[in-house]
Amino acid sequence: ETAFARLGMSMAEVEQIRRSDLKEAALMFLLLFVVGSAALYAIVSAQNAATVRQTLRTMQTYTQHVVNSMANGLISLNADGGIVTVNRQARLMFGLSPDEDVAGKPFAEMLTVHGLDLPAALRQNDMVREREVIGATAGMTLPLSLSASTLTGDAGERLGAVLLFRDLSEVRALQAQVERAE
Repeated sequence: ETAFARLGMSMAEVEQIRRSDLKEAALMFLLLFVVGSAALYAIVSAQNAATVRQTLRTMQTYTQHVVNSMANGLISLNADGGIVTVNRQARLMFGLSPDEDVAGKPFAEMLTVHGLDLPAALRQNDMVREREVIGATAGMTLPLSLSASTLTGDAGERLGAVLLFRDLSEVRALQAQVERAE
């Protein structure tokens, strides 16, 4: 014959503890999921920001190399007429040393262009094309061809101007040689 012993233990309390543990486990899972997702988002964002910064540096360096490698002189001005950039060829044309810091200095005080009121021309038109002028600085003059255009922002506001200079010295020398030969 089999004998059974019955204990009078209520399972309600054990069930209540088990439900409480399940709620705590679910809450802990949710909390860890949120923290993990935030950490993953932060890591991905940091990587993207680093990639964007590196890409921007690469583009800036590339653009600077392109500007400095141009055969023509290039000067960019801000909206107030201050110099923002001067490429290598423009520095040679106007007798500026490579280490001379001209950023922010007024173009009109640093360099003189005879034969054209540049600010007035840019106010009247958005562009000046292949205008012959005489560039002067530090006691030297140089025949130049000037092309200029205004820089405008997305909203149409004037940001400044870009000036492109081509040295006409060799052309003038060849013209003089031809005239003497005739």
